[in-house]
Amino acid sequence: MSDLSTVTAAPIEIELGSKTYKMRPLTIADLGDFENWVRQKIIANSMHAARDLPARDRRDLTSEAINAASRVTYDSREAQGMMQSIEGAGQLIYLSLRHEHPDITREQVVSKLANVQQFSNLADSLMKISAPNLNGGESPKAEPVKPAITQTSPSSL
Repeated sequence: MSDLSTVTAAPIEIELGSKTYKMRPLTIADLGDFENWVRQKIIANSMHAARDLPARDRRDLTSEAINAASRVTYDSREAQGMMQSIEGAGQLIYLSLRHEHPDITREQVVSKLANVQQFSNLADSLMKISAPNLNGGESPKAEPVKPAITQTSPSSL
Protein backbone atom coordinates (compact mmCIF):
# COMPACT_ATOMS: atom_id res chain seq x y z
CA MET A 1 0.00 0.00 0.00
CA SER A 2 1.26 3.49 -0.85
CA ASP A 3 1.36 6.41 1.54
CA LEU A 4 -0.60 9.59 0.86
CA SER A 5 2.44 11.56 -0.34
CA THR A 6 3.05 8.94 -3.02
CA VAL A 7 -0.59 8.74 -4.09
CA THR A 8 -0.86 12.53 -4.36
CA ALA A 9 2.56 12.94 -6.00
CA ALA A 10 3.53 15.40 -3.27
CA PRO A 11 6.78 17.26 -3.90
CA ILE A 12 9.83 17.00 -1.69
CA GLU A 13 11.96 19.99 -0.71
CA ILE A 14 15.56 20.11 -1.86
CA GLU A 15 18.40 22.56 -1.41
CA LEU A 16 19.98 23.77 -4.62
CA GLY A 17 22.57 26.46 -4.26
CA SER A 18 21.29 28.69 -1.46
CA LYS A 19 17.61 28.22 -2.28
CA THR A 20 14.97 25.63 -1.38
CA TYR A 21 13.04 24.11 -4.28
CA LYS A 22 10.16 21.66 -4.54
CA MET A 23 10.90 18.59 -6.65
CA ARG A 24 7.86 16.69 -7.97
CA PRO A 25 7.74 13.09 -9.18
CA LEU A 26 8.23 12.78 -12.93
CA THR A 27 5.04 12.49 -14.95
CA ILE A 28 4.41 10.54 -18.15
CA ALA A 29 4.61 13.87 -20.00
CA ASP A 30 8.02 14.55 -18.38
CA LEU A 31 9.28 11.17 -19.57
CA GLY A 32 8.00 11.97 -23.08
CA ASP A 33 9.85 15.29 -22.95
CA PHE A 34 12.97 13.42 -21.83
CA GLU A 35 12.65 11.00 -24.77
CA ASN A 36 12.40 13.96 -27.16
CA TRP A 37 15.41 15.60 -25.52
CA VAL A 38 17.46 12.39 -25.96
CA ARG A 39 16.38 12.18 -29.62
CA GLN A 40 17.47 15.78 -30.20
CA LYS A 41 20.82 15.14 -28.49
CA ILE A 42 21.50 12.10 -30.70
CA ILE A 43 20.81 14.08 -33.87
CA ALA A 44 22.71 17.18 -32.70
CA ASN A 45 25.75 15.11 -31.68
CA SER A 46 25.72 13.36 -35.05
CA MET A 47 25.50 16.63 -36.95
CA HIS A 48 28.37 18.04 -34.90
CA ALA A 49 30.50 14.93 -35.52
CA ALA A 50 29.70 15.01 -39.25
CA ARG A 51 30.38 18.70 -39.85
CA ASP A 52 33.79 18.14 -41.48
CA LEU A 53 32.87 15.00 -43.43
CA PRO A 54 32.20 14.86 -47.16
CA ALA A 55 28.55 15.47 -48.07
CA ARG A 56 27.75 11.79 -48.71
CA ASP A 57 29.24 10.63 -45.39
CA ARG A 58 27.51 13.50 -43.59
CA ARG A 59 24.18 12.46 -45.15
CA ASP A 60 24.71 8.79 -44.20
CA LEU A 61 25.68 9.62 -40.61
CA THR A 62 22.71 11.98 -40.23
CA SER A 63 20.37 9.33 -41.62
CA GLU A 64 21.72 6.75 -39.15
CA ALA A 65 21.28 9.22 -36.30
CA ILE A 66 17.68 9.95 -37.29
CA ASN A 67 16.96 6.22 -37.41
CA ALA A 68 18.59 5.69 -33.99
CA ALA A 69 16.69 8.66 -32.53
CA SER A 70 13.38 7.31 -33.81
CA ARG A 71 13.90 4.15 -31.74
CA VAL A 72 14.46 5.98 -28.44
CA THR A 73 12.00 5.19 -25.67
CA TYR A 74 12.15 5.93 -21.97
CA ASP A 75 13.61 2.50 -21.23
CA SER A 76 15.85 2.20 -24.30
CA ARG A 77 19.58 1.76 -23.89
CA GLU A 78 20.20 5.29 -25.21
CA ALA A 79 17.77 6.94 -22.79
CA GLN A 80 18.99 4.90 -19.83
CA GLY A 81 22.57 5.84 -20.68
CA MET A 82 21.63 9.52 -20.81
CA MET A 83 19.85 9.23 -17.44
CA GLN A 84 23.12 8.07 -15.93
CA SER A 85 25.06 11.00 -17.35
CA ILE A 86 25.36 14.33 -15.55
CA GLU A 87 23.71 16.07 -18.48
CA GLY A 88 20.77 13.63 -18.58
CA ALA A 89 20.25 13.58 -14.83
CA GLY A 90 20.30 17.38 -14.91
CA GLN A 91 17.57 17.30 -17.53
CA LEU A 92 15.43 14.98 -15.37
CA ILE A 93 15.92 17.16 -12.28
CA TYR A 94 14.95 20.21 -14.36
CA LEU A 95 11.82 18.43 -15.65
CA SER A 96 10.84 17.67 -12.06
CA LEU A 97 11.46 21.19 -10.75
CA ARG A 98 9.68 23.05 -13.56
CA HIS A 99 6.23 22.08 -12.22
CA GLU A 100 6.67 24.17 -9.07
CA HIS A 101 9.21 26.62 -10.53
CA PRO A 102 8.12 27.43 -14.12
CA ASP A 103 10.80 30.11 -14.58
CA ILE A 104 13.74 27.81 -13.81
CA THR A 105 15.95 26.68 -16.69
CA ARG A 106 17.97 23.53 -17.17
CA GLU A 107 21.14 25.59 -17.22
CA GLN A 108 20.26 27.14 -13.85
CA VAL A 109 19.69 23.70 -12.34
CA VAL A 110 23.03 22.35 -13.55
CA SER A 111 24.93 25.51 -12.54
CA LYS A 112 23.52 25.42 -8.98
CA LEU A 113 24.68 21.89 -8.28
CA ALA A 114 27.52 22.13 -5.79
CA ASN A 115 29.27 18.86 -6.59
CA VAL A 116 28.89 15.42 -8.14
CA GLN A 117 27.72 13.90 -4.84
CA GLN A 118 24.86 16.41 -4.52
CA PHE A 119 23.97 15.76 -8.14
CA SER A 120 23.90 12.02 -7.53
CA ASN A 121 21.82 12.41 -4.35
CA LEU A 122 19.24 14.58 -6.13
CA ALA A 123 19.00 12.15 -9.04
CA ASP A 124 18.51 9.26 -6.59
CA SER A 125 15.82 11.21 -4.70
CA LEU A 126 14.03 11.96 -7.95
CA MET A 127 13.99 8.30 -8.96
CA LYS A 128 12.70 7.30 -5.52
CA ILE A 129 9.77 9.72 -5.59
CA SER A 130 9.01 9.03 -9.25
CA ALA A 131 9.03 5.23 -8.93
CA PRO A 132 8.87 4.45 -5.19
CA ASN A 133 7.51 0.93 -5.49
CA LEU A 134 9.51 -0.23 -8.48
CA ASN A 135 12.94 -1.81 -8.21
CA GLY A 136 13.73 -0.15 -4.90
CA GLY A 137 13.33 3.31 -6.40
CA GLU A 138 15.25 2.63 -9.60
CA SER A 139 13.95 3.60 -12.99
CA PRO A 140 10.85 1.66 -14.02
CA LYS A 141 11.08 -0.74 -16.93
CA ALA A 142 8.31 -0.83 -19.49
CA GLU A 143 6.53 -4.12 -19.96
CA PRO A 144 5.22 -5.11 -23.38
CA VAL A 145 1.47 -4.74 -23.74
CA LYS A 146 -0.28 -8.03 -24.40
CA PRO A 147 -3.26 -7.91 -26.77
CA ALA A 148 -6.65 -8.59 -25.28
CA ILE A 149 -8.16 -11.93 -26.27
CA THR A 150 -11.87 -12.06 -26.81
CA GLN A 151 -13.84 -15.18 -27.30
CA THR A 152 -16.81 -15.48 -29.63
CA SER A 153 -19.37 -18.15 -29.04
CA PRO A 154 -20.29 -20.35 -32.00
CA SER A 155 -23.90 -19.17 -31.85
CA SER A 156 -22.91 -15.56 -32.53
CA LEU A 157 -21.09 -16.40 -35.76
